[in-house]
Amino acid sequence: MASGIADQTAELGRNGRSAFRRGVLAVAPLWLGVVPFAVALSLLARSAGLDPWQTQACSALIFAGSAQVALVTLVAGGSGWLAVLLTGVLLNLRHVLYGLSLRPILRLESRAGR
Repeated sequence: MASGIADQTAELGRNGRSAFRRGVLAVAPLWLGVVPFAVALSLLARSAGLDPWQTQACSALIFAGSAQVALVTLVAGGSGWLAVLLTGVLLNLRHVLYGLSLRPILRLESRAGR
């Protein structure tokens, strides 16, 4: 029994690594745009006086790159936190609109897949 569980666990590990590798390769082309933006944002954030942990939190918590740049720019300019927060919310709100506009298309595709 124990060897059966060990075999299953080893098989899952091999399949998981294979799936992870396929996922990494699938998104590799995106890194051509992500890396330059990350470098530019980190340089902008450091010049604005943000600590590295603040820059990392910005990237982890804010989806839109434009909102990240706006946050750094507003903080560097001495804007209040309410202005920074509202700007970030408004810039990210467009993603909700994108999703709503795609809703009819995605609904049709999900019905076709049934």
